[in-house]
Amino acid sequence: MYLSDMRLETFDPSQANFMNAEEFCSIALATSPHLKKLVDQIEELKTRTGPQRLASFLVELAPMLEAHASSHGLTRSR
Repeated sequence: MYLSDMRLETFDPSQANFMNAEEFCSIALATSPHLKKLVDQIEELKTRTGPQRLASFLVELAPMLEAHASSHGLTRSR
């Protein structure tokens, strides 16, 4: 998911009388992993160079590419 795919929802807490503590905790728990992922992405953009980010992406992608290749009989012999 990209930032452009998202919509920021805001609400006035004083108008949120329909939400009890259990609902609030449920929403907070559901959004927490996504928020952490976004913060991690921002941190990566600020602390790594372009080539470093590309290398990291390729390293993360390698196992998926290897699995895809082996499922299609495209593995190389060693």
